[in-house]
Amino acid sequence: ASSMLSFIGFVVVIIYYITVADTSTFVLGMLSERGKLNPSTKIKITWGLIQSITAAVLLLIGGLNILQTASLIVAFPLAIILIFVCWSLLKELKIEADEIRSNQVHEDNLKIDSRKEKRVSL
Repeated sequence: ASSMLSFIGFVVVIIYYITVADTSTFVLGMLSERGKLNPSTKIKITWGLIQSITAAVLLLIGGLNILQTASLIVAFPLAIILIFVCWSLLKELKIEADEIRSNQVHEDNLKIDSRKEKRVSL
């Protein structure tokens, strides 16, 4: 049973790796062709080879540790950018919530005004 679970786990990891690699080559291809929704196969293959060769070289140079270190070094600037994106999102959500509250108060005032007009016209 444990060997079967190990095999299933291995297959899941392989499928995950292939999916991530395919998606990243597709996105890099789109970016390389200035946002074209269907990048050429040549561009996708080029990016796939670049990614594969980079990973293979890093694994051969220093094993998994150097690959993990390189991933962290590359991801660190993105983490800083993501912090600013989160801050900006929270700021915009607050502005939008204030606008919704202000519109709700305005609508409530219009309802009250229309009730007063009905009373006066009677």
